[in-house]
Amino acid sequence: LGAISPALMSRLRVVPVRPPTKEECQGIARGLSGQYEKYGLTFSDETLAVLVEQAIDLRDLQRMMRDAAGRALYE
Repeated sequence: LGAISPALMSRLRVVPVRPPTKEECQGIARGLSGQYEKYGLTFSDETLAVLVEQAIDLRDLQRMMRDAAGRALYE
């Protein structure tokens, strides 16, 4: 925020958003995994826990899940 000029900052509302906890990320991952069910793919809770631990953020988690699903469908 320090890089934004005061003139521009006066026109903005800053809303702090905390990053999700690991438990919240696990729930988000469970929700995301539903989009792969139409392809006959499911993610176990253990797999989701590993992905959540390795992910940097939610976008990274979604990318990792997409890549894993693609590899599973390919095989």
